[in-house]
Amino acid sequence: MIEPALLRMYWAHTTLNQLHWAILGKQEEVIDLFLRFGESRLD
Repeated sequence: MIEPALLRMYWAHTTLNQLHWAILGKQEEVIDLFLRFGESRLD
């Protein structure tokens, strides 16, 4: 089982990585998706 603090770091890393590529690709729908995705677990 992954400890909550480590899982949160993994979640943040993955979300930011995907958001980075969406911004570079200027994909507005994907940017919005990953902003919501990150907010759902990082609050």
